[in-house]
Amino acid sequence: MRLGLTAGLIICFQANSPLVAQSSGSNAPKTRSTGTVTSQNPELWQVVDSENLLIPQTLLPVIHSEEGQEDLRLTVAEKAGLIKIFEEIDGTWWRSRNLEELERRRVVADLERQLLASFSKIVPNEKVKRLQQLELQAQAIRGLLRSDVATGVKLTERQHDQLLARAQATLKLSQDSLDSSHEKKNDSTLQQRLADALANEAQRAFRDLSETQKSAYQQMLGELIDLSHASRVYPLAPEFAAGSRWLGQGPERMADLRGKVVVVHFYAFQCINCQRNFQRYTELVQRFQDRDVVMIGIQTPELPAERDPEQVRAAAEKHQFTFPVLHDVDNNNWNAWGNTMWPTVYVVDQDGYIRMWWQGELNWQGAKGDEVIANAITRLLERDR
Repeated sequence: MRLGLTAGLIICFQANSPLVAQSSGSNAPKTRSTGTVTSQNPELWQVVDSENLLIPQTLLPVIHSEEGQEDLRLTVAEKAGLIKIFEEIDGTWWRSRNLEELERRRVVADLERQLLASFSKIVPNEKVKRLQQLELQAQAIRGLLRSDVATGVKLTERQHDQLLARAQATLKLSQDSLDSSHEKKNDSTLQQRLADALANEAQRAFRDLSETQKSAYQQMLGELIDLSHASRVYPLAPEFAAGSRWLGQGPERMADLRGKVVVVHFYAFQCINCQRNFQRYTELVQRFQDRDVVMIGIQTPELPAERDPEQVRAAAEKHQFTFPVLHDVDNNNWNAWGNTMWPTVYVVDQDGYIRMWWQGELNWQGAKGDEVIANAITRLLERDR
C-alpha cells in the first residue's frame, strides 16, 4: 500500500468508482458534484469522498511531510501540539494499510476529519486553510474531481466527463502496471504508456479550463510549492507496547531514541527466512557502529518454542546479536505495527517517523534489501550534517 506522493500526479492503484452526477438550474451551465458547497473558498473544505477511488487522500501525507510543515510555518508550541495529534491518529493510519481499499479510505477519511478538528484548535484559521491548499496541490489535477473544487471552478458536465474518462483510463494502466510488477515483469512499454497518460491527463484537463476557471482553481491552490520529492509521508513509529519484555537492556520508549536513526526488525528465531537476514543485521550494525544508528530486534513468536524467553535469548546469543531484543510474547508490538509477515524491517528517522520498510528476506532471489536499507540510513544521517 502506498501512502505517499509521486511526481506530478499521485497514482492510486485502486478500483474506480464513478462520481454521482448532480446538475445546477436549467439556466446555468451543467456542473458535476458529489456534495454541496456554498462558497468558492469555503472556511473548511470537505474531506475527500472515501467512496470516490479516483481522488487520492493526501491530507495525512502532506501534513507529515517536512515540506508541508515548513510551509505552514508552525511555532514551537504548534509543532508540539501537532505531534500530540499524530500520537492519537498515526497508529490507526499505519495499520489501515492492511485493510481492503474502500474500508481503508473510510478509516483515513475519519482520521482526516479528526486531524482537521484538532488542528484547527491549535493554529490560526489561515494555517488550516493553507493546509487544505497543500492537500489540493498534492492531489494534482485529480483535485478537480472533488465536489467542492468542481463547484468552486464551475466545472461543466462535459469537462467533468472528459476528466473522469481520462482518470479512469490512467487508473486502468496503473493497475496493469501494478499487476505486471507483481508478476515480476518489466514492461517498459506499459510504463511509458502510463507516464504518457499521466502527463496527458494533467495537460489536457488544465488546457480545457477557461481563463476564469483557471483563475478560480489557482486561487484555491494558493501559492504553489514542490511536493513531488516529499519523502517523509508516513506516520510516527508506534511506541513499544506497555509491559514489553527486553532481553537485557532496552529503551523504555521509541521517543527515547529521538535524534538517532532506528532500524526495527521483527523476527521469529526459528523462521528460516528470518535467519537468512541475521547476518545482514550484524553487517548493518558494524557498518554504522560509530554513527547515531540503533538496531532493535523484536522477536514475535510464531511457534511454541519462540514463546520461551530462554530459548529466545539463546538464539540471540548463538547468532551474536549485539543489539537489544524485545520479546513480544503477546504479539502486542506486532499488532501495533500492523505486521503481516516474518521478517519485516523498518527504518525510522531521527524524529520518529517511519521512512521505509522491507518485508521478507533482504536478499531473496538476488534482491538487495540490505543495500536499500543502508542507503536509506545514509541519506538520513547526511540530512543532519
